[in-house]
Amino acid sequence: MDFSRILVNDVTVLELKGMSQFGDSRHIKEELDEIRKTCIKLVVDFSGVEYVGSSVLGVLATEVRKNRELGGDVKLVNLTAGIKRLFSITRLDKVFNIYDDRETALNDFSS
Repeated sequence: MDFSRILVNDVTVLELKGMSQFGDSRHIKEELDEIRKTCIKLVVDFSGVEYVGSSVLGVLATEVRKNRELGGDVKLVNLTAGIKRLFSITRLDKVFNIYDDRETALNDFSS
């Protein structure tokens, strides 16, 4: 899985691309730890993601807790139907704010 990040005002957008593979969760965790040093408002964009493994879900669940403890949040956008179903099955859809598009998630940070 590849990822890149951009800063939009005071929110970091982490764009994920590809398919989650063994070991990706460690790389994503390292990236999220680095982002949290300077930004606690995060949008994770799944528009380029085909599949997400359970270890990545665990990393994201830990990240949302850490960011909320610091007064920030993690919002998810552009999930495929299959990935939405995975979040629903694991009940993580109750933990995360999930949006259909990036603009709506970014605007939610402003309100």
